[in-house]
Amino acid sequence: MKHFSKKLMSFVLALTMMFSLSATVFAAENTVEANDEQNSMLPDDYEMVSSGYLKMNSDGSVSITDKYINYVENKLSEAGTNATVSATGNTITIVENSSVSGSRRAKRASGGVTKVEWLSFNRFKIYLNNNLSTKVAAGAGIGASLSAWIPDPTVTKIVATALGVSAGLIAYNNKGKGVVISGIYSLTPPRATFYWIKSQ
Repeated sequence: MKHFSKKLMSFVLALTMMFSLSATVFAAENTVEANDEQNSMLPDDYEMVSSGYLKMNSDGSVSITDKYINYVENKLSEAGTNATVSATGNTITIVENSSVSGSRRAKRASGGVTKVEWLSFNRFKIYLNNNLSTKVAAGAGIGASLSAWIPDPTVTKIVATALGVSAGLIAYNNKGKGVVISGIYSLTPPRATFYWIKSQ
């Protein structure tokens, strides 16, 4: 059974690499400032900006908006998750609150963090803690988890599909501390490409 498991993992990893190498996408280097007058002229990939969840800064970087923070807090509340949401610049962080005491809390803290860092309007880093990495690797709750962190449903579906395809790599790189996934998404055609997946 162990031999079969190793062959299956090798096959999944090879298949994942084949698909990710065949669809390489590069982010544009130009900077575009988005305001209400310009939103109609933005390309489709600016969905998170045009919907008001991300704000384009004058230097081309993006920032998390209050609308994004409120969305994540509401989604987590609806799911009954007791968590604190914080945003700094282009990163939104979700920290689950627990009543676990002392040493168990320290063990949990070493299980990684959960957050989304937006590098540009369509480039991101997703940090999954150990618990979520294990769930994603098992194929459980990918879409539901992402819909709480990424407000746009189309972007959520694109990234969730790529996470599902990359489940083997996530399982392989999760060393009990969670994983970091760097990627880019495109709406036309709809796909997400991960540059790398590594342990936190």
